[in-house]
Amino acid sequence: MSPPDRQRAATAEVRPSPLDPFLRPFLDEVAAREDGFSPMSHGAAAAAAQGWPPSFTEVLFTSARGRGLIEPFRSAAARGRPRWRLSTRGAAWLGRDDRDGHAPADPAAQDGQTA
Repeated sequence: MSPPDRQRAATAEVRPSPLDPFLRPFLDEVAAREDGFSPMSHGAAAAAAQGWPPSFTEVLFTSARGRGLIEPFRSAAARGRPRWRLSTRGAAWLGRDDRDGHAPADPAAQDGQTA
């Protein structure tokens, strides 16, 4: 995929899915891991935290990966195995302005106004 195609894909609208209510807490788990999310290492803990069976976390991982909401990266802590983090598209889908999980800045609050 060429760079313009990647940029277009990163900003394309994510279609709704019946899994969306479950993807939000799953993506929060992914975003919370600074060293990246590993389905093998962190999947069971993510499932337990939400009260899901471990296999459901695999379903959510596959959905998030296929929809471009997470992306692989190399972490020094992972010893060569790719880890996963929230993608730019995933952060936008969650309504965040970055991959670290910060909410978008409120323009009214920056101007000293309140809603």
